[in-house]
Amino acid sequence: MIIEKRLYAPKEIIVKNGGALAISLSGVYDAINKGTIPTVKVGNRRLVPYWFLEQLLRQPGETTTMAHRPIPNRQASRTEVLARY
Repeated sequence: MIIEKRLYAPKEIIVKNGGALAISLSGVYDAINKGTIPTVKVGNRRLVPYWFLEQLLRQPGETTTMAHRPIPNRQASRTEVLARY
């Protein structure tokens, strides 16, 4: 049985820790607060969904600076976000 991770802590998505985003941890938190990186709140934690990281990695010729641009569906309701899992 293979279990793939669906949510990532902000520390896990930066390059320093083996992640996909080439920005600092404070940059990740800033983008989360601005709404450019979507998150799901679980308890007191903010976790980044896997589909956002896949979306970044699939963009040909794009760099990871896409994290600074708003994504089109960032205003999705919790039900819509959870439906992607």
